[in-house]
Amino acid sequence: MDAASHSWESEAPAPARAEMSEYGIRDISEMLGISFRTIRFYEQKGLVSPKRAGRYRVYGDADIERLKFVQNFRRIGLTIREINALSKELDSVADPVQREKIVSAYLENRLKEIRLDLDHLKEQETAVSDMLKTL
Repeated sequence: MDAASHSWESEAPAPARAEMSEYGIRDISEMLGISFRTIRFYEQKGLVSPKRAGRYRVYGDADIERLKFVQNFRRIGLTIREINALSKELDSVADPVQREKIVSAYLENRLKEIRLDLDHLKEQETAVSDMLKTL
């Protein structure tokens, strides 16, 4: 990652690129700390599309990057639907500046949601504290 890169970029799904390596689901699970079930769930939701070799899934470097991308955005609370929409939006844009603006908009929206949740939790904390004082 060069100095101008951002932490999300290395994990952002890139438009079609050559596969360098092939991995089985067990390899991916161990490499990324994701259960088989979760990987299959992401596949069902269209977030990753491994190749097939007979009855086996074969994952490439682009799949690994996509799964890292999903993990990063799940960690901050984006839903699968939101991640899917973000992925599709990023897949349709090649310009790095535009891609950054797209990600920034998602992150700013998520930050607003978190701050709103924190405000509600603070109100609940105050209410519970007040109720305890009356006991």
